[in-house]
Amino acid sequence: MEKQNLLKYLEEGLRSVLCMNIDPATQESINAAIAMFIIEDASKYTEQELITKFSSMEKGLTLFIEYLEASIIPDKTTYTIH
Repeated sequence: MEKQNLLKYLEEGLRSVLCMNIDPATQESINAAIAMFIIEDASKYTEQELITKFSSMEKGLTLFIEYLEASIIPDKTTYTIH
């Protein structure tokens, strides 16, 4: 399967799982986070790495959550305490 198709399949899978039965505003935020995850993280993997790392929805959700956690926690090395 081509890499772009794998990324599209991953994005659609995450959206279908994470956007069930939620209000439109929350759904919009989740969709934006998923899109950024695909662009900033998942797209960096090779086709084979995508197949391996996202072989199940559980693995995909785990990597997405790790991405979210890393993106909302500021880089501690950029702050200095005086």
